[in-house]
Amino acid sequence: LRNNRRIVFDINQRYSNGSIICYASEALNNDVRFIIGLVQQHGSTLKYVKEEFRNDSRVVLAAIRNFSWAIENASENLQRDSNFVVKAIQLNIDTIHYVKAELKSDERIVLKAVEHIPPAFKWASESLQNDRSFILKAVQKNGLVLAYVKRDFWKDREIVAVLSYFN
Repeated sequence: LRNNRRIVFDINQRYSNGSIICYASEALNNDVRFIIGLVQQHGSTLKYVKEEFRNDSRVVLAAIRNFSWAIENASENLQRDSNFVVKAIQLNIDTIHYVKAELKSDERIVLKAVEHIPPAFKWASESLQNDRSFILKAVQKNGLVLAYVKRDFWKDREIVAVLSYFN
């Protein structure tokens, strides 16, 4: 039973918290295609797979596609890789909630997020939320960001002028 793909896959889908992989055979634990299928079904499975798979961007992105919080179970390496985090956010915008705090200060990451979903501005670091030049860039990406910036910036003519571009 431990080597039966269908049984392990079915248990993972119906009854598991993702830990079923711990009881599967070594062959299934080493099969990247099988692991990708499991993490797509249940993002928590990522917590229980081998470190090499938690460091495999294909596996982690497969989990993030349906479970934005799965990034928390990725390897530290991937969690701190800004290029990977941008890909994860592009795949599932809600991932911005779960990225490492220091990456919430990364302009590129936050701009990518607010471009698609303006409320993501609320999860930017405090320093970015108070940075006029960053706010200007964010409003240029998506004018709706202005609704989430501090009211003091609403009086800034240059920031507000960007909105006339969208009308």
